[in-house]
Amino acid sequence: MLPTFEMPPQTDASPEAMATRRAVGFGAAAIAVCLVLSHAWVTEDAYITFRYAENFLAGYGPVYNAGERVPGFTHPLWFAVLVVGGLFCDLYWAAIILGAVLTALLVLVLWRVLHGSPQGSLLLAFALVAWFTCPSMLDYQTSGLENALTHLLILCLVAGLVGEVGDKARTVPTSAFFAGLILTNRLDLLFFCVPVGALLVRRLLSAPRKLQLWLRTAAALTPAGLWYSFALVYYGTPLPNTAYAKVGFRSAGETARQGLAYVLDFVAFDPGHAAIVGLCLIIALVTARAWPASGDGHREAMLALALAPWFHIAYVVLVGGDYVRGRFLTPAIVCAVAVAAYGMSRRLSREPAIALLVAAVGAGLPVQFAVDFGNQDQATKTTPAGILRERLQQQAELAHNHLHMSNRREWALALREYARRFGPIVVTYEAAGIAPYQAGPGVSFLDPYGLTDAYTARCPAAPGSRVGHIHHDVPREYFRARGSLSQLPDWQRRVSAMDESLIADAAEMARSVNWRDPADERRYEEVRLLTAGPLLSSSRLGRIGSYAFGSLFHRNVRLVPDGEKLPAVNGIVTCNYTPSFGNPQSILDPASKPEGARWNDPRYAVQLVDRRSAVTITLSDVTLIRRMVIQADSDDQYRVEFSEDGKTFGNPWTVLPVEHFGLRRRATPADFLRRARALRIQPEGSQGEYSVSFLSLLGEPAQPAAPP
Repeated sequence: MLPTFEMPPQTDASPEAMATRRAVGFGAAAIAVCLVLSHAWVTEDAYITFRYAENFLAGYGPVYNAGERVPGFTHPLWFAVLVVGGLFCDLYWAAIILGAVLTALLVLVLWRVLHGSPQGSLLLAFALVAWFTCPSMLDYQTSGLENALTHLLILCLVAGLVGEVGDKARTVPTSAFFAGLILTNRLDLLFFCVPVGALLVRRLLSAPRKLQLWLRTAAALTPAGLWYSFALVYYGTPLPNTAYAKVGFRSAGETARQGLAYVLDFVAFDPGHAAIVGLCLIIALVTARAWPASGDGHREAMLALALAPWFHIAYVVLVGGDYVRGRFLTPAIVCAVAVAAYGMSRRLSREPAIALLVAAVGAGLPVQFAVDFGNQDQATKTTPAGILRERLQQQAELAHNHLHMSNRREWALALREYARRFGPIVVTYEAAGIAPYQAGPGVSFLDPYGLTDAYTARCPAAPGSRVGHIHHDVPREYFRARGSLSQLPDWQRRVSAMDESLIADAAEMARSVNWRDPADERRYEEVRLLTAGPLLSSSRLGRIGSYAFGSLFHRNVRLVPDGEKLPAVNGIVTCNYTPSFGNPQSILDPASKPEGARWNDPRYAVQLVDRRSAVTITLSDVTLIRRMVIQADSDDQYRVEFSEDGKTFGNPWTVLPVEHFGLRRRATPADFLRRARALRIQPEGSQGEYSVSFLSLLGEPAQPAAPP
């Protein structure tokens, strides 16, 4: 379905020239493939899709857990391509081979777009340097994720819009076909497709023989329509489960600030490529606006394609970016470079200054590439905004924690063997990729991040979570109702010992669950109906609307708990240690300290290093304390002691652990009464990772103590 292209009059169509062009194109593709394979790897998240593909090939359907319909992958078209690849080889190698093949096709399609220009070879070299010296491009061409396919489809869309000269209506079905495939490959590229979609609608409305063109366009969109219709019926929603898991855990302002931090992180760690992408974005707009209004539609097409990367970058900012450096910006990078190169290919002979600029930038990027290669240790670190270069960090973890990874594999294989012997089992596990893939379809995994778990994704999100991995306030009854072995004591040892009674204990636990909150139980019943109930039952089909959209747009996000506004404390905070994160003086101010924030979020929490660590709060005067509220890590127990002279502490109040995740408030009992000038907070047992967020108190100045 690739279009034909205009060939300028100066094009040499002799057999020798055509052979030379083919040699240039295939040579450039070979260089690109070599660069990509030098960075070949497969990310942890790709194994989520691998598990779906393996279950599909085994006859369980496109599911993560057998018998549970949850759309945990975000790239349906890439999933289908992986399934085909899995017919011929192991999915790991299929992902790498497919990435290399798609890279070669990307270069060849660009050469098809450019080769009619006298400066086509120079611009092809420029595009190769801009793309394949960029770490974000290289890291995700073979990662097992959808980036490589997205890049090729975007370039095909560019080719479809600029390729048919003289009859702009002919571009509509071709461009609609590729736009539909882009949205089938990743739905959140909808913003990217908005300018192109507007252009196609305009052409549809203004073209002669509208009915025929509308029918051809509808046929071109059939693959996308078929997938989302299937998803609506089969999964109960056209949206990926990650949409429910990740939306709404921060305010719009906080999300946008995080998204801006994501873009600025790319600029800070990859300034050369950020500069060339910015330059290409400007060149694309300038050439589009300066394009002659010839009536063939090129000017409008160029303008739509020049705006598409801007729309995508705006979307990335609005949704808060991600935690992996640059991955969500690569569609904008591919489009900006391709459109700028095409625009210059038609104007370069009249503007030789651009050729010099392109050559200068092209010469500078390999230098930065070499510098980055020698500075990979810094690139493995997570920034304060929670962003990292995933490939390098994963490789560093494999190098330094080989024993841990080996043990994790042994644990996954033990689960697989246990399920083979005694039947299907359910466990709770945070990493949804490698270990679940290794454990096989006999083991169902409940994901606390909600990426592959529909119930967890619809539970209140913890606002202090790291972007991309959102913790949720999941009631423990859910894990018990699912029969998760992880809720049973000593379960890992019993799995290793192949203790058959573990399954019976899990079944008994599931039968005896008592839900404390009826709303949690109702949500559980609805989710189970949609994900595991009879596919075409009237009760299930009737609930699809509320399941697909109500839970997304009307989330019960717990930003702050119910109750009174707590007062700040007037005093001085001192520590007998140096905390790794947090400002100790902030412990006296409960304002803007959300429930459920991560225990180690430096915006809200102050670390206590170990059980010997003490935080002392000296009040302005001796106070009769009638009520106290402390927010601290939920998993741990703390001791608050009181002193009238600031030296001798005693009469403690024990702060007990609570079930929910993250920083949680605990209040003193109704009969609480303490007289103190100073308070001391110390950890007392539990898991060994301690933090306190704030302490608030209600009381009045104490009367002087009576003389003895």
